[in-house]
Amino acid sequence: MENNIEIEKKDLEPQLKLREVKNIRKEIFSLEENSPEKIYHEKIEKLYNKILDCLQEPQIKITGKFLLKITNELEFLKDVMEKFYPRNYRLQEVYNQRGVLYAECGDIPNAIKTLEKSQEIYLENKKNSSENQEPKYLQHVENVYNLSLFYFAQVYQKIGQKEIASFYLAKTLERQIENWKFFNVDPLKWAENATNLYQFYLFNHQWKSAEAVLLATKYVLEISNEKGIESDSNLDQKKENISLQFFDMKENSVWGLLLFNFGSLYEQLLLMTAMRKNNKVYEIEENEDEKNNENEDEKNNEIEDEKNNEIEDEKIKEIEDEKNNEIEDEKIKEIEDEKIIENPLQIPRNPIKFIPFQSFKLKNQDPLLSTQITNYEQIKKLFKKGKEYLEESEKILTSKKGFLNQWIEIKRLESALFSTLIPWEEDKKRIYSMNRRRLTILFQTLPHLQNLKQNELKREIILEIGKIFELIIEYKAETTNHKVSQQNEILEQCCYFYSCFLALFNKENAENPNFIIKENSQWDPTIIKEPSFNSFEEASDYITIRLLLSKIISQIREQNQQKAKIQITAAVENYQWVLDYLDKHPKLATKFQTEKEIATEMIPYLKTKFRSLF
Repeated sequence: MENNIEIEKKDLEPQLKLREVKNIRKEIFSLEENSPEKIYHEKIEKLYNKILDCLQEPQIKITGKFLLKITNELEFLKDVMEKFYPRNYRLQEVYNQRGVLYAECGDIPNAIKTLEKSQEIYLENKKNSSENQEPKYLQHVENVYNLSLFYFAQVYQKIGQKEIASFYLAKTLERQIENWKFFNVDPLKWAENATNLYQFYLFNHQWKSAEAVLLATKYVLEISNEKGIESDSNLDQKKENISLQFFDMKENSVWGLLLFNFGSLYEQLLLMTAMRKNNKVYEIEENEDEKNNENEDEKNNEIEDEKNNEIEDEKIKEIEDEKNNEIEDEKIKEIEDEKIIENPLQIPRNPIKFIPFQSFKLKNQDPLLSTQITNYEQIKKLFKKGKEYLEESEKILTSKKGFLNQWIEIKRLESALFSTLIPWEEDKKRIYSMNRRRLTILFQTLPHLQNLKQNELKREIILEIGKIFELIIEYKAETTNHKVSQQNEILEQCCYFYSCFLALFNKENAENPNFIIKENSQWDPTIIKEPSFNSFEEASDYITIRLLLSKIISQIREQNQQKAKIQITAAVENYQWVLDYLDKHPKLATKFQTEKEIATEMIPYLKTKFRSLF
């Protein structure tokens, strides 16, 4: 009974707060026109604080009914504050909150307009600010404007304009890092937002921008360590206030994740460079043609400016001195009288190319991230640097609980780093050795896979191992005259890991703690059970590997008749399952039309081969 009363009270809290807001509004309405301004200020202050208190209620942002009511109250507060506080930072904050609420309701145009109005008030504040104003007041003004920029980022993110959203987020972080003490920023929250920005730049292959974000994050964590800046974030045993000790570089998990991000930056850069290997010059961001075009444009602009200046000089000589003086006087008056508000944040034509923190001198920038990569020596330097970052990250994160997923990701990236060197190698034996090295790295993760909660990551690792075995078959055949039994051993290991990948699409296998995957295990085709898929992409990946498995099974040259029958039966069952599934799912069938025809031809061929074994 007591619990029910508590729940009812919690449900009533937003309504009671809104009722208080409504009562204060009525009090303001009831004031006489000649009432002292001080009383108005007190009432407005009270209404302002109560509305902000309402906005902290989760139900306000979830329920449309409350959203509408609080939006109406904000509208009234805005009108009153425009009368009494035309340039106050609190009016900025009201516009910010209205912008957020518009975005919550899905009214994006009004959300953007409202945030733009908040920006205008800020600019007016800046223009009319004086040296006599209190630093605390100026701090509030700048803090509220930072929130405006952050809300802009969220609104544009909401409508899918990620390039503009990233620009606003970058500018928010820039302002905070340039005035660190002034804004009293939480370093861990700053690092979290910076990580999101880094991932956007990384995904879009903006290497210099991604590096700038990581270097800025490194700086933030270092100054937090040196100066003892506290964080309010709940990390590592959920401490309410994380003090200087949290930022010990040798033990800090946030620092370990930062190093991991540095490693992933180099891995992605090397991967893209390897994909472009067929070109003679490997450009990262800006090619020489673009630079030459820019230089030519600058020269042309200078020539045009000179011509225009000559024409203007001739015209000026023709105009009488008196008229010239009148024109000059008029121009001076216009400049003095007009209040021109310039937007300090003009969105670039191509926001994705914006490189943040340029006004801030970042240390240890890697010149290879902003130059053309043309030779293997540069590739090896990038590889070495990426590997060092991952090794340092591993040292930190392996000593922490709850970072198993991240450690496995480190191993996956370390293996991927070696794969980026392979396209540059011509020696088949070295390529074979690199692939073996990749297997050794990924095999370290196998004993820990059953502890993974993320089934997708588990499947990714197993699939990667299967693909490496498939590559090894090719290079081993070209470099040595090994026996059939050795080739069969590699093929069977490839089949084993591909079968494990397929088996994990079955819910029972995925949740079974006894389903343990080991290296050098014997291939068992019966582990594959009926799968379930969460998306079209999952079903597509599953069918691709199941068809590939059938192909590899067919390559095994088994001398033992009984084993050969098991293998052929498994290949036929895989082909048949794919055909049956595609018949039930026409959308997938259109994607695998060629593969379907091959499977249809392979089944009778394999059945004939099976009968010949009797």
